[in-house]
Amino acid sequence: MRAGRRLHSSFATIGCTFTRTSNCPGNWGVAMYEAHWGFTESPFRNSIDIRWFHPSVIHDEALARLFFLVEQQRRFGLLQGAVGTGKSMLLAVLHDEAKGSHRQTAAIDLLGMDSAELLWTLAARLQLAPETTASGWQLWRAIEEYFHALALSQMPAVVLLDNLDQSADDLIPSIERLIRVADQVGAKLTIIAATRRDEIRSASRSLAELSELRVDLTPLDAYATELYIRDQLVKADSESQIFDPSAIEAVFRHSDGFPREINRLCELSLLAAMGEGLQTIDAGIIESVALELRDRFPRSRSLVPLEELA
Repeated sequence: MRAGRRLHSSFATIGCTFTRTSNCPGNWGVAMYEAHWGFTESPFRNSIDIRWFHPSVIHDEALARLFFLVEQQRRFGLLQGAVGTGKSMLLAVLHDEAKGSHRQTAAIDLLGMDSAELLWTLAARLQLAPETTASGWQLWRAIEEYFHALALSQMPAVVLLDNLDQSADDLIPSIERLIRVADQVGAKLTIIAATRRDEIRSASRSLAELSELRVDLTPLDAYATELYIRDQLVKADSESQIFDPSAIEAVFRHSDGFPREINRLCELSLLAAMGEGLQTIDAGIIESVALELRDRFPRSRSLVPLEELA
């Protein structure tokens, strides 16, 4: 596999390729990367940008079920899926659609948050202008008054909570209380939380029992993986079939259909192929990149972030 012999030098430049500096070997940079492949933007970045949302059958169905919760003003739903299946992206798309339908919305990443942080952040996202020194009692009072106002105005609102599984245990009772208060005052509030499928802790089992609908995200199959790759290339204004069929099959085999892993593997393969001066990518390049990643980062089966390769 010819590309495999160049992976070390190719990977050595990956970190600077995406920093837009001129200190990289051969003056590599984002502009050169995009120019080589004819991209208007990098098509496989692992960022939450809804322009790059691919509505696979799985994700489109999940989005429809989540929006059903919102439209029917159901109280609470859970979005479940393994790491890298696209939960955060799906919540971002739902957030955009909810705002477009004239609903008050608040999207919060719960990563590392405790109850106090949740209350303050929620009050801020609902534009309640909380003081930085506001006590828990003051925050609860402001939120409860907001819920009363929602009930009187009949204005629907949506709260989207990402990374529930990575929040502090004391945050769970606060979400349960939000649900209970909204029920008591009759507010048209829908709360949707995203969590890893296998990470429903004992502290959140009661919360899971409150969900009116659980939506599961699963990895893409081989055909859906091909459609995903093709769609991302089209969005980057690429007119060529850069990944040949053998490459796409190899991407699916090494990524297991997880969008996050597909992105990482495709991005690194594009960089390695550019280092070789190639215009297409075959299975050999994918295999070499995947092998190099496994050899250099044996601690985890999953592919590593680009910044770790700098």
